[in-house]
Amino acid sequence: MKTQGPAARGKLKILQVIHTSFCAAVLLFAIVALSAQRQTYFSINMAEGGQFFLVFPVLVLVTLFAGMRLFTFMLKDVELLPSAERLTRYMGAFLVQMALFEAAGLANTVLFLKTGNYLFLAFAGVALLAMLSVRPTRTRIANLLKLQPTDTDLL
Repeated sequence: MKTQGPAARGKLKILQVIHTSFCAAVLLFAIVALSAQRQTYFSINMAEGGQFFLVFPVLVLVTLFAGMRLFTFMLKDVELLPSAERLTRYMGAFLVQMALFEAAGLANTVLFLKTGNYLFLAFAGVALLAMLSVRPTRTRIANLLKLQPTDTDLL
């Protein structure tokens, strides 16, 4: 059996740190936005949000859907690859997915700063919940990549 070098070990921990940093960026920016915004309100009236009212909430849904689709597309033929390449492909797909989720959360937080409407902050929260739901775990990655028990040592 081949021994793995230090670069091959600990990839799960690295992914979890990256995941935490993506989530923390959205959460901390939302907290800063809440403390900076003095005049806040909650409205679903289209006149209150102007042209942004429909664009940014729909943007969240589109980017969440696109992130999930790109993730599955990038992992489409992953079972044909060797285990180490599967993990590398997963890491790339995970980063793309998290970047799209974060973009949706940050864009809506910026719009909350601009308008003060809590509706946009709520959609940023939806993006944050989506980010939290895809946290990488050993069992999730092993099941998704169809890794053998001996291959989970790569994680």
